[in-house]
Amino acid sequence: LCSDGSFFHSASTNDSWDGSGGFGYGQSRRRGAGTWQIRKVAGEVRIIFRYHDGSEEWARLEEKNRKTLLNGVRYFVVENDRCR
Repeated sequence: LCSDGSFFHSASTNDSWDGSGGFGYGQSRRRGAGTWQIRKVAGEVRIIFRYHDGSEEWARLEEKNRKTLLNGVRYFVVENDRCR
């Protein structure tokens, strides 16, 4: 997240399974960029992510004990070299 309201997102997952139906392995990678904003919706604070392709995602944003949480999971606020 950048202070100008832009963001860059990159994530990848690897899964494997072994069961009566056989063995498998899957990999996915998601990259995207867009804009973000904070809004109060239905009594909770949300961070809204709008990707350049028009899709939208959101997460519940909280601060507890001076910790930043998105959907109950702790995230760290740090500086990065992707922002201008």
